Parts: sequence; structure tokens; C-alpha cells
Amino acid sequence: MVNKCGRDPYVVVVPPSLQFGHDESLSPIITAQLDDVSADLFVHKTVVGYGKSQQMYFATVARVVLPEALPHIVLRAKKGSAELGHDVADCATLQLEGGFQNYFSLQIEKGQEIDVLEILTPDIMQTLVRYSQQEDIEIAGSYLYCIVNHDHRTPDVVCQLVESVAALSRQIVEQITQIAPSA
Repeated sequence: MVNKCGRDPYVVVVPPSLQFGHDESLSPIITAQLDDVSADLFVHKTVVGYGKSQQMYFATVARVVLPEALPHIVLRAKKGSAELGHDVADCATLQLEGGFQNYFSLQIEKGQEIDVLEILTPDIMQTLVRYSQQEDIEIAGSYLYCIVNHDHRTPDVVCQLVESVAALSRQIVEQITQIAPSA
């Protein structure tokens, strides 16, 4: 299905790192209003392989629309990382200060190091460590994605995901506003 803009709505919803496999499907999308932040919550399923070697992968995803497009960033959690199929195109791995690499590995587009460092401030890294150690974080264009491995729609996991999304998205939006006041 293609919308009037010529874009597949499925591709707009699903983060680039989860666009792999075949027989992809989404659960119904639930939109949550978190004070001034709106987040879409859904489960993505994809299949890899065929026949006896076929495997299904599930990811619970929260997506927030950002006020401005940002460089492609993938933060892979060291604990409970999702089964991401794609890395950042033409990627570079960036080491951040302190013990951040003990919690996340960071992939960015080559040449975007300065822009990424303007976004991933020490305050945002602290929020990531506090809230998001079980989640992969992806920023692609004007979307922020928090991705949890498997279909985890239990009250505890959804509550943790919502808290993480609310805290992280507020800080990133605030940071975007400071960098580009027109956003």
C-alpha cells in the first residue's frame, strides 16, 4: 500500500534497523500522550529464512516524531539488545566519555560525529543509562525509536518503555531546540 505522497506507510513507521526479512507485520498501533509528547507503540514481526530454517523476530517499538531531522544514530544496548537487521549505512562506531560504552555501542553515519555529539550530551547519556539499558535506541530522520526485543507488552515492560520514551524524547527535543532555535 502506498499513500498519496508515494511512500509506503509501513516504511515510515518501522525503524530502518528492523526493515529486514519477509512477511513483516505490525500489531495495531497505540498512540500514547505523555504530557506534551505523543508516542506510537506497536509490535513489529518479521520472518527470516524459509522452511525448517525459518525464524520469527519480534520487537516492541515506541516511536516519537521529533521537530527536526537528525543524523542516523543507532545505540545498541549491551543488555537485552533487540535483533536489529541493519546497521547504519556507511557507519562509524563512536566512543563516548565515561563508562557509556559499558551500556551501549554507538553507530553513526561517517562524517556526522560533531552533529551526534551535539545531540548526545552527558545529560542525555545519563538518561539513557538510567532508563534505557534494556532498549536499543534509533534516531532516523525526524523519528526517535525505542526498541525492546520480543513481544513484551506486559504492564511492567510497557510502563518502563513509556517512562524511557517520555524522559528521553523530552531531553532530545529540548536539545534540538537549543541547537536549532527554529525547530
